[in-house]
Amino acid sequence: MRKMMAISVASSLLGYAAVYFIFFSKPAPAPEPEQPAVATEPAEPVVLAQVIDVTDLDPLLSPPPAPTGGVPFDTADASETLTVTAPAPIPLAAD
Repeated sequence: MRKMMAISVASSLLGYAAVYFIFFSKPAPAPEPEQPAVATEPAEPVVLAQVIDVTDLDPLLSPPPAPTGGVPFDTADASETLTVTAPAPIPLAAD
């Protein structure tokens, strides 16, 4: 019983000390970063008129038709040919 009482008192003292140091201790001041001696001028902002669109998505939107013939697809009657029509291209967005 005395051993359990001693452990309980020691635990409560350690808990009180931990709470005291957590809530009442003052953190060390953070060092201020050094300012550069010479300030450089900021770069000129990019204007939207100077931006160039370099992506060409038209070949991806309307790929060329695939060939219809080939070794595994050859038929005995070569007069029958399939015609593949490409879908209409997607119109460009208005400005």
